[in-house]
Amino acid sequence: MIDDPIVHSQHLTAILEIDRRRLPDRIQKGRVPNPDISGGGMKQFRLWKLSTIRAWNPEIADRVVLLLNPAETAK
Repeated sequence: MIDDPIVHSQHLTAILEIDRRRLPDRIQKGRVPNPDISGGGMKQFRLWKLSTIRAWNPEIADRVVLLLNPAETAK
């Protein structure tokens, strides 16, 4: 696995069990950290480093790791 993988907004919305349209509101209210990279226009994207997610919430980061690398759960 890459040392500091990229976390997509789809990963966070799945783990947080929220609709993708609720994510900007959570970011604005400080409930989710600002993305490390964002952009886009009509197809806006938000990306975080795993280390950013881990600094914010280690439990969520652990769940992201399982989502990014399901083989880890088989060990």
